[in-house]
Amino acid sequence: MVLGAIFGVKQILDKRANMHQNLWGKNGGNFEIAIPYTDLVSVTGNLTPFLPPYLPSFCIFAEGKMWHFFDRITNAVGTLAAWIFFVIGLIVTFEVVMRYAFNSPTIWVDEISRVLQIWATCLAAGYALRHRALIVIDVIFSDPQRLGRKICETLAILMIIAFALVVTKYGFDLWLKATLSGHTTDTFLASPKWLTHASIWIGFGMLALQGLVELARIWLAGLPEKAEKG
Repeated sequence: MVLGAIFGVKQILDKRANMHQNLWGKNGGNFEIAIPYTDLVSVTGNLTPFLPPYLPSFCIFAEGKMWHFFDRITNAVGTLAAWIFFVIGLIVTFEVVMRYAFNSPTIWVDEISRVLQIWATCLAAGYALRHRALIVIDVIFSDPQRLGRKICETLAILMIIAFALVVTKYGFDLWLKATLSGHTTDTFLASPKWLTHASIWIGFGMLALQGLVELARIWLAGLPEKAEKG
């Protein structure tokens, strides 16, 4: 009975995925899919009392509300990272002008630009995964609808999640140690090290969460035909 119920849910997901063409961002970059509970009952029939209590909640999750919320956060953080890179360009240009035009180099541009670059790189990781901007070699599994391609994508994302979780764990430990000890950099500014270390566990933590979202998206919505232009 339970297997029949699961098969019925899969039929609904497949039907909805084929009906909606905006699953991968054609509507403002948001995943949308509707699975009314009435459809679930119509498919499962008298099996509804035997369904797990979390299945209606799963259907609510599949509507994309949670995905929509996290995608908005990822896009906002990616936009912030882009502006940080822009600011880095401005202050480095300022340093070049001050050094070679006025012979008056600054003492803060070098360190500030490095800190900002670390933050921007870590924050942009989840955004790159969300918009499929990572390097992908699909010579063998080029068809996004093939099961082999989905399995390969799943394995790749699982490796990304595993790596991101390890970096998040050790990055948090490093940040906590620097925070409690009050460590500072050996520079003129003597900026606190926790300011730099925080970018590691925050950025890779968001990358791990985005990986979980992408895993669910692969099997519920399918893969996009091509990488998105974010």
